[in-house]
Amino acid sequence: MKNPAVMACAALALWALGGSNALAQAPRTFTLKFNHVLGAKEPYHEGFLKWAKAVEQRTNGGVKIEVFHSAQLGHEEDIIEQIRQGANIGQNTDSARMGNYVPGIAVMNGPYFVETLEEVARLRKAPIDSSGKSRRSCSSMVRSPLSTSRACCAK
Repeated sequence: MKNPAVMACAALALWALGGSNALAQAPRTFTLKFNHVLGAKEPYHEGFLKWAKAVEQRTNGGVKIEVFHSAQLGHEEDIIEQIRQGANIGQNTDSARMGNYVPGIAVMNGPYFVETLEEVARLRKAPIDSSGKSRRSCSSMVRSPLSTSRACCAK
């Protein structure tokens, strides 16, 4: 039977030889394709390009973002569905559209329910609706970007 110390040293030496090759390899980089619907001359596009450059600089080239304007990668809903399936894509979207996938974010549309701060205060104190749901548990707040109903729990 061989000496366990010799075996451990041999294993360590083999690991070191193999490991030195792995250490010599280039660091991994990640690329994110980022889609938006605005044109190439829009200020938002310029902002997205600056953001992509800043991310690349802050990660020392570890993360690169390729910005695609004018929905070059596809229609917004299609891109969001691809993201949900795990695709390495980003999409600039709004809270109304995202509310179809993450209902809680639809609260961001709250400012469009009312026009003044006084109306905001009244909405905050709104009573329970006729179905027995409180305004806080309302799941029908904003379900579709095509919805014309902006009232919580509207029938």
